[in-house]
Amino acid sequence: MRTTWLVPLAAVCSFVAGVVSNAGNTHGQGQAGAAPQAAVAPMPSAPAPVLTPEDGLKSLRIAPGYKVEIAAAEPLIHAPVAIQFGPDGRLWVVEMNGYSPVLGGLGEDDPNGRVVALGDRDGDGRYEQATVFLDNLVLPRSIMLVGDGVLVGAPPELAFWRDTNGDGKADSKVVIASDYGAKPNPKLPLSTNAELFPNGGLWAYDNWIYSAAYMKKFRYRDGAFETAPTIFRGQWGFTQDDYGRFHYNDNTHSLHGDVIFGDYLQRNPHYPRLEGTTSTSRRTKRSGPCTRRRGSRAAVSPPASCATAGSSSSRRRAARGSTAATCCPSSMATSSSRSR
Repeated sequence: MRTTWLVPLAAVCSFVAGVVSNAGNTHGQGQAGAAPQAAVAPMPSAPAPVLTPEDGLKSLRIAPGYKVEIAAAEPLIHAPVAIQFGPDGRLWVVEMNGYSPVLGGLGEDDPNGRVVALGDRDGDGRYEQATVFLDNLVLPRSIMLVGDGVLVGAPPELAFWRDTNGDGKADSKVVIASDYGAKPNPKLPLSTNAELFPNGGLWAYDNWIYSAAYMKKFRYRDGAFETAPTIFRGQWGFTQDDYGRFHYNDNTHSLHGDVIFGDYLQRNPHYPRLEGTTSTSRRTKRSGPCTRRRGSRAAVSPPASCATAGSSSSRRRAARGSTAATCCPSSMATSSSRSR
């Protein structure tokens, strides 16, 4: 009886093997002498002209009541991924010059990233002077001005850099965390994908420093950093509105928000999932600055709640160095002027 079904099974296996072999030959992977596969015609290039900073500014669609101005552009800076305004009006910029130079990420481990400090000498709101504070970094992605130094994230480290001799360049380094992402390795593109590493840097109202895609937070007190756990939030970008709610995003959703502060729920070890802490605020990628969707309880604050030049939140941020506000009415289009 066993022979009766073994014979048909062998026939089926032989047939499948033949089909697979023929499919391999069709794709140019079969026996020698097979006809080569016809070359695939290249797709026509889509119209994507390289615009000057001025032309690029004209191409933006701005919500009513807002204004966008150029604060810095090439060749003064290159490949900016994170910025921070200092209390003296300087703009600190993280340049990720090594991201994906070729298909496959070959060369991403080259130490060509930098942190530069931009200065506006004539007070016209546009920066024209750049000082390299820190270089030879591999894919840097976060910055935060803290105390008398700068907290910089470049995987796998989050380090505190200081200028001790006043020449404008970093000369003192203290590693705060050594798990701030994995060291880039083009031979391991999946496990060292630069898009999945911690980034950002937000000094929140609770005096803790948070990052996107990272489960630690830090506090600077008495000249030293404290570390505490927090929940995982977002992928790229991290901010906070005037009500203290966190907002962040990922590749799939343009905006998430913490309706309930996740660290409160984290204190209960019996609470299995932190539902309600990463509510999707917007499901469309057309969300504009400081807009509210009807019926949404986790939308970004309206323009009236944005920090203005004379608001208490703005003064607090300027006193300790704040990231540039992305939702700002025309009255604070140039953050450098309010910082100075």
